[in-house]
Amino acid sequence: MTAADLSDTRPATDLMIGHLRETLGERLAHEHPREGQGPDLFCLNLTSYMGERMGPVLRRLADEQAETKAWKDRHTALADEFAAEADRLRDGLREVLAMIERFDTPRDSSRVRVLLGDLKHVAARAIDGQPSDLPKVVAR
Repeated sequence: MTAADLSDTRPATDLMIGHLRETLGERLAHEHPREGQGPDLFCLNLTSYMGERMGPVLRRLADEQAETKAWKDRHTALADEFAAEADRLRDGLREVLAMIERFDTPRDSSRVRVLLGDLKHVAARAIDGQPSDLPKVVAR
C-alpha cells in the first residue's frame, strides 16, 4: 500500500491512536486460552478491529514521513546556504587582512597601528572560525 492508495483516507487522530494503544494493551493483557482450547476469539476480534483502522494510521505515517523529509531537505538547503555565506565572508576577511597588511607601515600613527593590529587579529580569528572580538575593537 502506498500514500497514493490512501489519498482519500483522513489521517488518524491522536484520539484514534490512543484507542488503538489501549486495544493493543487489552489484547496483550487478557488471559489467552491454553493450547488445544480453540481459537482466541477475543484476540482475533481485537486484531480485526485494529486492522480495520490501519488505513488512517498509515495515512498519518505517510504524512509524517513526507513532512520529515521536507524538513530535512530544507535543513540541508539552509546548511548549504550558510556554508556558502561563511565562505564568502572568509574570502572578504582575507581581502581585508591583505589591505591591512599593505597599510600597516611604520609611518602610521600609533593609534592607527593599534586599530590595524586589532583588525588584523579579528580577521585572522574569523578566518580560523573562532569567535570575533570585533565589538570590542569597534567600541574603542
